[in-house]
Amino acid sequence: MKKTLKNLFRKLGYEVSKYSLAHSAHALQKHLIQQNQFDLIIDVGANSGQYGVLLREIGYVGKIISFEPIPAIFTLLQKTASQDSKWEIHNYAIGNEDGTISINVSENTYSSSILPMLNTHLEAAPESRYVKQESIAIKKLSSILTSAYLTKYKSILLKIDVQGYEMPVIEGAIPLLPGIKMVQTELSFVPLYEQAPLYTDIIEKMKETGFDFFTFIPEFIDQSSGRLLQADGVFVNRKLLSPDLSGKAK
Repeated sequence: MKKTLKNLFRKLGYEVSKYSLAHSAHALQKHLIQQNQFDLIIDVGANSGQYGVLLREIGYVGKIISFEPIPAIFTLLQKTASQDSKWEIHNYAIGNEDGTISINVSENTYSSSILPMLNTHLEAAPESRYVKQESIAIKKLSSILTSAYLTKYKSILLKIDVQGYEMPVIEGAIPLLPGIKMVQTELSFVPLYEQAPLYTDIIEKMKETGFDFFTFIPEFIDQSSGRLLQADGVFVNRKLLSPDLSGKAK
């Protein structure tokens, strides 16, 4: 009966699977948040607040600090976060400099990037095409938050979703990284934006800054070929690594 129902749902275009770490990105996210008992999550590239909403849905009750640079999208983020006293928002891009910079705004908004988009991305997601450019404020994360501020929190996650601009974000956050337990950032397996790092570059950079690769969460798959284009990579600060995350038998 169980097999028959699964086959029926597949014919209808749906997959029914067990809600577990092996089968559900949502379950994995929830497990990581709960296991690490984060009390501060820094959300770089918040868009209209989708990640913050997910955090609340999976039971996270701690502080959220979100950054979204595009004014019109920031207005949506304000509405999303307005009733949440523990959700702080800022209208900045995050990088390795303080000043202003141009951003390419995409039709779907969440593919917007400071970097030019390549055809590989556009062909896989036509709705991601750029429709305009805007001038935005940009700051280093270490110019906004201080190491002293972070010591108020026991367990911190840095989430980076910046469409190819990951390396400048990491570079601008280096003074803060020793106090951050986990970093979750996009990894690109093929070139999607001009001059953007590939997954090997990010893994090496994170290793240099004291973080070991832990797991990844698939995000962007080419629907015509089935190729994995992007995933969220999760990295753990090896100096703050708890026994439960070490992979060693107890």
